Amino acid sequence: MNSTILYPSGFSRTINEEGKLVLATVRPKVILKSEFERPVSEIFHGFVARNEMNPGWDFRRQTLITITQTYGDFWAWAEQQLVTNDYIYDTSKDFLLDTLQYIVTGKRAVNIMNWRDLLFDYPDARPRAASKERYNLMKEIVGKNSRNNYISMWCSHERGFEDMILATNLFFGQAKLPLKG
Repeated sequence: MNSTILYPSGFSRTINEEGKLVLATVRPKVILKSEFERPVSEIFHGFVARNEMNPGWDFRRQTLITITQTYGDFWAWAEQQLVTNDYIYDTSKDFLLDTLQYIVTGKRAVNIMNWRDLLFDYPDARPRAASKERYNLMKEIVGKNSRNNYISMWCSHERGFEDMILATNLFFGQAKLPLKG
């Protein structure tokens, strides 16, 4: 049976019994809450601690491996969020769509540094918020690019590597504040 891991941001990943990523657009039956995805958090904290805009190849290589393993097929993961994840709506949906826009065009409606303050931690589910109709928003932005390598597209933009680390941390990283109660 597949399990969906829900992160503080409301974004999720679905895995099978062996821990392998599953990108099916089926509503989750089992939801497990996680404080963060450890490899993503380590990459983020390593990047911030370095405070340099041009990290070395070893760090970049590990980042690319971690991000590839975290998303799998980014386009399919994004579709899964829009079609099956009832925790993604309003601002979080806008953040996902803005990230898709950035990957395709290199432009964001909102600076990546500002998104952290706009997103909510631990959102409540909104039944029926996710729908196949929301996928049409993604198709409008992505067009035929869903066949392209998202990492090379993301990193091809000015400060794209940095944007990829920051956005991935917002999707799968730690909450801004600890959960009370």
